[in-house]
Amino acid sequence: MNPTATAVRPTVDLKAIETRGFAVIRNFLNQEELNILLNDYNESKNRAQNANYPITYLGPEVFPLLREKIMELSEAVGKVTSTCVDSDQGGIYFSVKKGIKFDWHQDHESFFMNQNHTDYLNFYTIILKEKPEEANLHVIPFDKFKAKSPEYFERVVGGGAIRYEVHNNETRIISDETGKKIGTLPYDIGTLAETPQLNAGDLLLLRGDLIHSTQIADSARVALSVRMANSKNRISLKKMVNGSKAKRITMTNNRQVYTKIFNAFEQLNAVESTYSELIAKFNLDQSPAPSKFKFLLRLFKLRLQLIFQS
Repeated sequence: MNPTATAVRPTVDLKAIETRGFAVIRNFLNQEELNILLNDYNESKNRAQNANYPITYLGPEVFPLLREKIMELSEAVGKVTSTCVDSDQGGIYFSVKKGIKFDWHQDHESFFMNQNHTDYLNFYTIILKEKPEEANLHVIPFDKFKAKSPEYFERVVGGGAIRYEVHNNETRIISDETGKKIGTLPYDIGTLAETPQLNAGDLLLLRGDLIHSTQIADSARVALSVRMANSKNRISLKKMVNGSKAKRITMTNNRQVYTKIFNAFEQLNAVESTYSELIAKFNLDQSPAPSKFKFLLRLFKLRLQLIFQS
């Protein structure tokens, strides 16, 4: 493994991350890097899992292979847009089999944890793909959505944990952060979609609040998603523990992670903290996952304690 692989200097206009929400960089990974990641993916099935999604985790010893490329590209985005990221949140493999589809949404758990999708980038890289024209992501470009529905664009920009349900040529916008309906678009949001065709090695760089869905297909693909956040981003414990039933279920399913976050706030004796302060405590915590009952009991106690917190 080469931990200092030559960084990519893209020729694409990275301002598109702010104006459109995404950019495509071809051949981000070379064949040697793809082979290393494929081997790691095959070994990843024995690692800890997240009960919310069919994912496996990137091996920590493999990340140095990508670090220089990812950091250089993150810095380049920061120079031409308002998005600032400087801290990785690890990587996960998504394996989408034939016929599987995730409908229109803005990512959920990353928003529950970070509470900020403007300073958040998803390095979505294809590792293995049967057909470049299939099993891609559909995306709703910022500029198209803003031009069509500026009032709703302003209400969801920077956010997350939002579902877009299409029925009878209308689109209901529902927040799984609050459990409330945001509104209804008088059209099928899919009519605004674009579908970048990706092959093995290509990178789709997405800002965290980009609306997207998976393309249903007769072929399969494996993708690696590495997430980057802002170390100075401030995270509120009160906002984290409150919210909808869907949010509570998501947190309970991934309760080992959220328990470590709660522990970090407790050790800092704070109800608000920067990401860097939290992750420093988080990384030292070897706590096992509590039972669902104990986790929910702690969650509701925190809600009550923070109910009058300004």
